[in-house]
Amino acid sequence: GLMAEIASADDDTISALALVGLTAGVVGARLAYAALHLSAYIADPLSLISNNLTSFSIPAGWLVGVSAGLWYGRREHLPLRRALDALAPLLLTLSGGLALAQLANGDGFGAPAQVPWSLYLWGEARHPTQIYALLATGVVTIAWWRWGRTGFAGFAFLLCLAGLAAD
Repeated sequence: GLMAEIASADDDTISALALVGLTAGVVGARLAYAALHLSAYIADPLSLISNNLTSFSIPAGWLVGVSAGLWYGRREHLPLRRALDALAPLLLTLSGGLALAQLANGDGFGAPAQVPWSLYLWGEARHPTQIYALLATGVVTIAWWRWGRTGFAGFAFLLCLAGLAAD
């Protein structure tokens, strides 16, 4: 079935694909941010390697990371849809990690709300959108586990992508 075809792809090649895409995405996001704020980085070039998580251009990082992943997959002759299926669990893990990171630092806060599960952020009680996102990721993970490993090549990835987009 589909999982046997995905498993037949070289695990090391899929791991390398993920590493290439993630590394290129992080580097691309930082360099794009630096290009947008060039005067600050010319004054202090070493700040380019700082641990400041707010100095990334997320759209540029996605573009560079996906482009590098596509390039690497093509170079290694990976079937695109099967490779995306193999990367679906990484997408789910990143989504859950992002929700937890936003919960930890207070980003992604929701609208003001007076419900029993409100979080107190930025001076008022709010919907815990980070927890909603984490729960939605859990639901999508269950759907992936139940149905994503059957069907056509690319289905697992599309299921995860659609489920997370609905979040």
